[in-house]
Amino acid sequence: MLRNINTVDTIKYRYERKFFVSKLTKYEIESLIRFHPAMFSAIYYPRCINNLYFDACNMKNYFDAIDGLWNRMKIRIRWYGDLFGDIEKPVLEFKIKNGLLNFKNSFQLKPFSICEFFDFDSIVDIIKTSD
Repeated sequence: MLRNINTVDTIKYRYERKFFVSKLTKYEIESLIRFHPAMFSAIYYPRCINNLYFDACNMKNYFDAIDGLWNRMKIRIRWYGDLFGDIEKPVLEFKIKNGLLNFKNSFQLKPFSICEFFDFDSIVDIIKTSD
């Protein structure tokens, strides 16, 4: 059985907003953020973030996102570092969007390796054999 990284009383709901900006340069946007009164700052060092997304055969999750539905879900395996080779700390995530509120249910997976023989059966095995 997979162990949920979040317990019921520690699930972090958050507001997530995305904006399309067309009339400002990248540098102007960065300056607005850097000098905003809320004093935004980076909380993570620069890193490579990798995601392996899952969907139904009819691509429901994809079309829900494209259509901008307020209530939708993403299922993915996420890890940091190299895309191929040994994956040390993969996490299975169910990202739930409910209007403007979002939260993730996250499950630690056992380490695995992505090589030329990595396929769907490999993913099923990883999930079944993780704690």
